[in-house]
Amino acid sequence: MKTYLFGAFDPNERGNEQFLDDFSRLVSIWTDGSKQPAFRAQVPDLLLAKTNIVKKQALDKLAQSMSEQVLTIDSAVDCANFLIRRLITKDCQSDQPGDLASALQEKKLIDESQVEAISEMMGWLKNEVLPQVESELRTREAASGLFPSMTGVSVEVQLRAVQRDSYDSTKDINEYSPTIDALVPVASIEIRTTDDDHVFQAGELDISILINYLQSALKDIESLKQCVSDKRQVV
Repeated sequence: MKTYLFGAFDPNERGNEQFLDDFSRLVSIWTDGSKQPAFRAQVPDLLLAKTNIVKKQALDKLAQSMSEQVLTIDSAVDCANFLIRRLITKDCQSDQPGDLASALQEKKLIDESQVEAISEMMGWLKNEVLPQVESELRTREAASGLFPSMTGVSVEVQLRAVQRDSYDSTKDINEYSPTIDALVPVASIEIRTTDDDHVFQAGELDISILINYLQSALKDIESLKQCVSDKRQVV
């Protein structure tokens, strides 16, 4: 059965080993009735996780609920992502789930007993997950506008010494005896964006001011959404 997605795919071609490994794990989970429901419910959120930390936390939780290894689930999600990224292209939009499953059988990636289940999986990816991914990508594109978008943040709090004096190179090092008067807590903040990373430090008062501004921004957003909710859809 000819399909755009798998038409030129050669399982024996060098470089396809990772896909074959990921695909076998995806098939294993999908055809396991005890694991498929939880996996099916969480895949959209995993595909659309905004940061690696969020994805890792979701993977750990899912692995625990499925009694499965994180690596196996991560590989299966990577394969689902690979398939969706190709199904989203114009050429592959005409590929039907049943034809895709038959093409996989012809290439001996699945056996005859799995065709129906994999046809269902392809239909789920194409007709359920793909629209969610497309909608979220359009939303993020609209929200990003002309400026870089935030992709992550990390914070580290340190104690820094307040010294009464400091070393002077003109003096004998053997006579230098520093005295610590106090320890001051300082937060180092890193904000990662699609354009660059920005690192700065802030004290307790600075952080309080920042939190107040961010909380006020949340209130502004909620107020704006409420204002236009009767006129058009706001996500």
